[in-house]
Order: sequence, then structure tokens, then C-alpha cells
Amino acid sequence: MALLATFPRLSGDFFPPVKRGFSIFQQNFKVKIVLKFVNYFCILKKDFIFATVDLVFTILNYKDKAIMKKCMLLFCLVALSSVQSYGQSIYETVYRGALAKVNSASSSDATIDINQFEVTALNYLYLQVEKRDLEMGDYFYDNQAVNLKSFVDDFLYYLETARTMSTDKRKAVIDCFRNASLKNEMFGDLNRERSLCYVNDVNTYTPFSLDTNWEKAYSQAMKDIKEVLK
Repeated sequence: MALLATFPRLSGDFFPPVKRGFSIFQQNFKVKIVLKFVNYFCILKKDFIFATVDLVFTILNYKDKAIMKKCMLLFCLVALSSVQSYGQSIYETVYRGALAKVNSASSSDATIDINQFEVTALNYLYLQVEKRDLEMGDYFYDNQAVNLKSFVDDFLYYLETARTMSTDKRKAVIDCFRNASLKNEMFGDLNRERSLCYVNDVNTYTPFSLDTNWEKAYSQAMKDIKEVLK
């Protein structure tokens, strides 16, 4: 399939083969439960009973009942799918979902820009691992993809929340998430022009570093945002 999206900041090398794995993950819920799903997918074949009990216990003990119900529905769909066949990895699902929005004729400029960042960040992650000959399994890619998606989605949520407060609060939210990205490098990429291309772009909706450990960055952002919006 031809890729309609173009990325002026980066070369065509940012479209490597997408990794295959196991999952039908479609939604972005709270990271604790999401990571339980990741773990479930990764160890399912090795210890089905343990993985199932651990995941169900986490869902049933979640305080938000609406999210709990959604997670249980998702779990049932996953369990049914796991008996039938292997599906897409979380990495691939996030990648293809973002790419579809970039290529959609109905997407707004903002939607294209945001999803273009997600595609670029996932491609950057893949290429940097390959470049360094690192041994990274599906859990690594899926975990980073989940946290990247959560990072971007929650950034947009808190940005909209701050918009109703004041311009200063909105700027503080942007600084909070940008700093979380900058302070949590993944590879220590010396090509700063490449890794900071979004940070240095005053017109982007996602001013974050590509060289980011998204799990650590998301954790820090969620901790720091409490002080920003109190």
C-alpha cells in the first residue's frame, strides 16, 4: 500500500517494516491496566492461567467502574481472539492507527500533525534499536507504543483542561510534558537536529523529543502535572 503521508523533517528511512506480534489492543485506558494487558499478551502462551487471573484481578479492583467495565469487555474480546488466532502487536496497532489518520482525507491539520508525530516517533524508535543492534522483544516495543500513545493523549487532554483556566496554565502544561520528554532520553542520540526536530518546530502540536523513553516520560509527566494544575 502506498504511503500518502510525507514527513519533511525526516528521510524516507523512517518507514521500516512494522513488527508483528500478538494483541488486538484498540483503546487507551489508564496505564496500570494497559501495562497489565501488555504483560498478558507477552506471557499468555507460557502461563495462561496466571496471566488471566492477574489481569482480571487488576481490572476488578479498579476504582473507576466505567473504565473497569470497558476493560472487562476488552479482556473478553482479547481472550476470544487469543483462542482463534494471532493478531497485531500493540506497536503495530498504534502505528497503523496513527498512519491511517495521517492519510485520511477527512483529518484536520491538527489531527494529521499529532498522528504524524506518533508515526515518526515509532519509526525513530525502531530504527534506533536496529542501528545499535539492540536485542529488544515485543514487550519493549508494545510498552513504548502504549506509553507514547498515553503521553500524547493525556497531553492533549490536560492542554484542553488548562485552556479553560488561563494562558499561563496552558503554557505550563506544554512545558511539563516537553520537559518530561527531554529529561528522559532513550538512546542519547547525538544528532540533536534529528531528535529535537519537533521540539524546535514552533508550529507543531507535539513539541517533544523523538529520543524519549516514553514509559519514564509518561510517568514523570503524570507526576508533575498535578503540581501544574493544582
